[in-house]
Amino acid sequence: GCPVGQVSDCCCSYQELEETNTQTLHALLKRVVATPFFGHFRLNICSECRLWRDNPMCTLRDCSVCECEAPPAWALQYDCEQAPQVSPAVDVASPFAHAASSWEDDSSIADGEAEVVVDLRANPERYTGYAGASAARVWDEVHHRNCFQGAPAEGAAEADEPCGGLSAAQRVYNRLVSGLHSSISLHIAHGYCLERSKTTIAECAVWGPNATLARERVLDHPDRVENLYATFAILLRAVLRAGDAV
Repeated sequence: GCPVGQVSDCCCSYQELEETNTQTLHALLKRVVATPFFGHFRLNICSECRLWRDNPMCTLRDCSVCECEAPPAWALQYDCEQAPQVSPAVDVASPFAHAASSWEDDSSIADGEAEVVVDLRANPERYTGYAGASAARVWDEVHHRNCFQGAPAEGAAEADEPCGGLSAAQRVYNRLVSGLHSSISLHIAHGYCLERSKTTIAECAVWGPNATLARERVLDHPDRVENLYATFAILLRAVLRAGDAV
């Protein structure tokens, strides 16, 4: 069931977030993610990882990404120069705007000739068979290599505080990453391959919820549950601030 009490640092309770999600946000976000604008994503699937040499092999067919059969013309031509102006009602901090612009303009990430358009609606967030050391390294890098206050002092990088003494921004970032990780883990547990096909290689025969995995990954860890709700509170705040721009 829903935890009881206040979500730390969020000025709201678990119950209030649950009610807001049930009564308002869930239906709104379902409509938003179903739109073509939020449903299509352009990327180079075959580009190499720039951080380390990775093993691209998967154990399930569902680990691969389904490309759009007929992507809309605007998805193929869209770039950041054509991006619509953000509504003046949405206050975007200039350091973040600069960082986002730099990421979008990174020519080493985007290669127009090799890019494809992916329909996210045809690629549900669920178990894909991508696991093992490679997947674990991705999450380790996400959790432990993004330090806002520079390199940690020698001997200060502990497992729970990889960046040494935590600034307020680092604490918020760590909670958001933890909440995102918990959300993804619960999606995987909700759409899990319960039985492999006995006749087709790399095919799942039975999909369904894996309650044991959900408990092991998230529900048996109060801090992960709280960070999940804290991340949801930030998402709720962002949607409310965006208003009609969404």
